[in-house]
Amino acid sequence: MWNEKCDFSLKAGIDLLKEVYLAYLGKSAGPTASKYMSCLEFEDLITQANVYSRNFGSNSVSLYFNLSMMTQVDEIHISFPKHMNMNFTEFVEAISRVAEQLEIPHPLEVEEMALEEVTQEERERWGARPLHEKIEILLLMMAKNCMKPGYYETH
Repeated sequence: MWNEKCDFSLKAGIDLLKEVYLAYLGKSAGPTASKYMSCLEFEDLITQANVYSRNFGSNSVSLYFNLSMMTQVDEIHISFPKHMNMNFTEFVEAISRVAEQLEIPHPLEVEEMALEEVTQEERERWGARPLHEKIEILLLMMAKNCMKPGYYETH
């Protein structure tokens, strides 16, 4: 994930990432609590983005959420459960981890396709793409399915 092409893809979509993060964070927090993204909010985002396939489903999303979280010294005896709340840096890593699992076509290649009718050969071809392309696909899918209408065209 830490190479120039992936870095460029993430920098090109940083405004979208910030807007998506702000749109989905803090829904489960109280009115006076700090705003962070919980695992349920992250799962809701990925579900809304409509990027699941036969080999990547909703049961994997919480794993990538947890793998992206920074290690905490003491997760048991703390007053604020930071290990359960994702900041923006951790969010970018989680998005990259999810992008690595994508087996979907580029939104510009195929407008509407039923992913149930995809052959294993197509799935393997889409899954073998380089990570920077998968990041771009995920960003486009988030712009298309998670943001306001018209945002996809401007991105």
